[in-house]
Amino acid sequence: MKRKWGFMICLVLVLSLAGCGKKKKEIVQEETDYIGDITENTLTFHADGTIDQVICEDLRDTEEASGAEQFVRNEIDTYNGSVGVSKVSLLQYETEGTKGKAAIRYSDMESYRGFNLVNISLQDFDQAAVDQLAASQLPKEEQDEFTEADLASVSDAELAEAGIDPEEFRSGKYKETKEEQEQITATFTDASGKLVESKDVTEGKMMVVTEEETILTFESGVVYYTNSHGKILDRDSVKADGKGPCVVIFVFNY
Repeated sequence: MKRKWGFMICLVLVLSLAGCGKKKKEIVQEETDYIGDITENTLTFHADGTIDQVICEDLRDTEEASGAEQFVRNEIDTYNGSVGVSKVSLLQYETEGTKGKAAIRYSDMESYRGFNLVNISLQDFDQAAVDQLAASQLPKEEQDEFTEADLASVSDAELAEAGIDPEEFRSGKYKETKEEQEQITATFTDASGKLVESKDVTEGKMMVVTEEETILTFESGVVYYTNSHGKILDRDSVKADGKGPCVVIFVFNY
């Protein structure tokens, strides 16, 4: 009987020692870093229509700096509640020095516009639309104050004071000149600085128009052109200056 127990004890010890020789493997799932080394406000457009935004805010003058993350979460919850579905999500929040950084994902352009209350568009390239946009950015001449309805009431002296030739104005030449001014062609530059007119942009391109000061990045995309309110940083990103409507023409490489 003792021999039997001794055998069993030895067997248990052997098995235990054998088990000690095996290392337990732990599977550690790394969290995705959506912010990385980003230091400026950045929008990343994905081919599936989703948009990732990294917001970089200086918290030095913010009284509620310690509650900034919760504030962002509350704003997201409020928006999702207002539309009845989860369209916006907080991917990551971190602080670095005096800056707070939030990575937010939007399911589509509509949710980005609605959450941020900004005017931005993403669509197929439209020559007529960019030409009209370029024309709307021209400084208005004083001549624009006068219309055909003013002919009977405006004196030659008033026209001359405004820098308008009275004879040309009344003969209709001014109207022709004004119509020519309205036929504006938008121009863009590529990464090398080469100038391209809107009519020369080939089909199959897309465009983003925004007045925000931000970096625009296109995942798996290639930037071809931007207007005077943008600067091409590399093959897939542009810096919009926030001083006017920035137009970026690009394609996704599906």
